[in-house]
Amino acid sequence: MELEAIASAVIGGTFLTGGYGTIIGVFFGAFLMGMMRTGLVMIGAPAYWYQT
Repeated sequence: MELEAIASAVIGGTFLTGGYGTIIGVFFGAFLMGMMRTGLVMIGAPAYWYQT
């Protein structure tokens, strides 16, 4: 769960070195991660690809 939160923040534009980012960027990253997970379920990918 923590890795998904960090990945969402980084995808949204937060820098790992300085921590600067925007709320909208983090929201976009979380939205994108959710869409990727839903897409994997819809195409019938094996469960171990998206299990946490």
